[in-house]
Amino acid sequence: MNDKIIQIYPSGEHTVIVEFVSSGTAEDGSKFELPICTIFTIEKGKITKDFTYFDNFEE
Repeated sequence: MNDKIIQIYPSGEHTVIVEFVSSGTAEDGSKFELPICTIFTIEKGKITKDFTYFDNFEE
């Protein structure tokens, strides 16, 4: 599995939004790409909250 960061957005004093794509090969040999957005809350230099959103359904 590989992650490629697309963009990092600062959002307020303690929040960072990270947009990235995970890609890899599943157990059945099929390849996949999964766009993901994660919202981190950072306090005293440590991640204290992590909200991750993704859509794994193809159109």
